[in-house]
Amino acid sequence: ILSNLLQHPHDEKYRRLRLSNPQIQTHLVPSWGAMQFLMLAGFERQRVDTVEHTSTGAEPEADTKDEEYLVISPTILDEEAALKETRRQ
Repeated sequence: ILSNLLQHPHDEKYRRLRLSNPQIQTHLVPSWGAMQFLMLAGFERQRVDTVEHTSTGAEPEADTKDEEYLVISPTILDEEAALKETRRQ
């Protein structure tokens, strides 16, 4: 997770982890240490309204779902990049 995040710091798909994702549910949520590590790395729990598009009839419909995510701000990633650059100098 962190490796992808550092390689693609401004790609939103790596900055948000949907807590209802089956892989996240299996590997991260049950592990208190893994969740604490991600929180210490800068992730925060947030409820996010997501739009899911469905087309069950002639007209496409959009359903809004309220889901919980772990989200990290791009500002935190920019600060990390600045620290790395400072270490190189």
